Amino acid sequence: FPYRTLSRAELAKMAVLGSKSVNILSPVTYNTATFCDVRNSDWSFQYIETLVAHNVVSGINSNCSQGKIYLPNNPISRAEALKILLGSFNIAAQGTSTRFYDVDSNFWYSGYIAKATEMGLVNGYSDGSFRPNGLISRAEMSKILSKLLQITTGQTPSPAPTPTVTATPQNPQQLSYNIGSPSVRDYWIATN
Repeated sequence: FPYRTLSRAELAKMAVLGSKSVNILSPVTYNTATFCDVRNSDWSFQYIETLVAHNVVSGINSNCSQGKIYLPNNPISRAEALKILLGSFNIAAQGTSTRFYDVDSNFWYSGYIAKATEMGLVNGYSDGSFRPNGLISRAEMSKILSKLLQITTGQTPSPAPTPTVTATPQNPQQLSYNIGSPSVRDYWIATN
């Protein structure tokens, strides 16, 4: 389901495994939960605790016993996703975003959006918006993570497919595409 919204727990797993694959974050093993709503028996526990240990996330204040919650099953916004992903790759927010009409330079996420835009990770929408509070899909995050991994490993992106017309007796104008030699990685998110 690539166009389903991404949950905060799923993003934690993507961020940790992505940064671990290029030797940036080291997963941690804890038994004590930092957040009231993430139990140590949850599939996402170690990923979320890894983000806590590396100061990528700190949670949301709450009246629960630990004092904070993470909201692992809630969908994550586009701005929150960029903050966590960039943080897991040790990339600091930098500058302010002036490219998008809906990103005020005074908002906490402006620097993250500016840095992601500068790096070529995000483009925004054709109407000039970024929609920072909009929800991000699994497909969008996979694309951003793939670009980030290409940048951090120094790989160049595969060329865009170029159409060529091939004629056959059965189909006088059949289109085929030369996709070059793409570098492919699979990232699977499972809840178990």
